[in-house]
Amino acid sequence: MTSDHTRYRFLTEHALALKGSLLIAMPKLSHSPFDHSVCYVCQHDELGALGLLINQPIAMSVVDLFIDQGLKIAKDFPYQPLLIGGPLQRERGFVLHRQLGTWRTTLPINEDFCITTSQDILLTIAQQQNPKDFLIILGYAAWAPGQLEYEISQNHWLIAPATAELVFHTPYEQRWQKAIDSVHFNLAGLIEEAGHA
Repeated sequence: MTSDHTRYRFLTEHALALKGSLLIAMPKLSHSPFDHSVCYVCQHDELGALGLLINQPIAMSVVDLFIDQGLKIAKDFPYQPLLIGGPLQRERGFVLHRQLGTWRTTLPINEDFCITTSQDILLTIAQQQNPKDFLIILGYAAWAPGQLEYEISQNHWLIAPATAELVFHTPYEQRWQKAIDSVHFNLAGLIEEAGHA
């Protein structure tokens, strides 16, 4: 079994590998804003990390946002809640989606996921055009250089691959458990170990 120092050094040297992955909050974060959260990592480099929580819905819906923005909405637009993406700048909006389009400010994360911050994407979503798979998220989570690597070394987060099925099509309340199941992790063992610490 590797020491915390060795694990921390490995994670630091392979930081870019976490971009486009999911972070699953472990029991050590149960008394924090990240309790039972799943976070999509949008950026991870020598400057730190930025992520968006994908399983924290709020009472306000996407349609509520469109009405607030004065957008024309397609008939029978399905219900979808807005999500809280983290504790920072909750007035700032992000759209995590799949298809690469012609919106003003789109950053491809990898071949499967993009993030757009310009409001022009809301126009096409409201009309049920592209993108078909999307999450509209308010706020974000961020880590200073080395902070996320340290938290992972301390078993605050579990790393899992991000799939479109989990991110866009799994019910919000099931995403945390489904993400854990995707890496065949024995959470009961970790909880038992923590209970005897």
